[in-house]
Amino acid sequence: MNAAGVRIRRPASGELGVTLVELLVVVVLIGIVAFIGATQLGALLQKQKLVAAANDARSFLQDVPNQVAKIQAPVFVRFLPASGGQPARLQMTRDSAGTQVLRTFSFPDVIVFDFSNVASYSCNWPQVSGVYTLRCDTLTRATHPLLLTQLQGTADLLLTHRNMVLGTLKPKYGFRLTVAPIWEARTAKVFP
Repeated sequence: MNAAGVRIRRPASGELGVTLVELLVVVVLIGIVAFIGATQLGALLQKQKLVAAANDARSFLQDVPNQVAKIQAPVFVRFLPASGGQPARLQMTRDSAGTQVLRTFSFPDVIVFDFSNVASYSCNWPQVSGVYTLRCDTLTRATHPLLLTQLQGTADLLLTHRNMVLGTLKPKYGFRLTVAPIWEARTAKVFP
């Protein structure tokens, strides 16, 4: 008994258990760890979406020489920014106007194309009627779609995640999707 006359039950020797306070502390700690893990997992998934889009776009561009060999004619690749509810996309076509589409690759809606603004485009491809366009000739050279001359440098398109531009996903980086003058597509991780 204590001083107030209340009988206190003491555990017998060898009896194990946890108090309610100890249990609550463990539950709170598990909740904190789960919250931190979920936050990190969300960021990881967003970054993985960017990596996957860059790799898929590169694979799409790497297939262009195969299409040239298959149809025995030049192939045009058009970069179409998002508009009218359509996502940004790459089109492989038989003509520069895009009327005979061979294949299309659509970017996820979280992919943007400039480090400074979600509505801008960092792309140095030649334009045909306002559309960024490349041409792969039957010798698998990257050529200007109108002049039909081989490009003197690389054709580049920048991909990054919308949340990196908005500042809610760190660090800010992107992938430069590059087509070489002799058609070869590759990606490189770049920072602003």
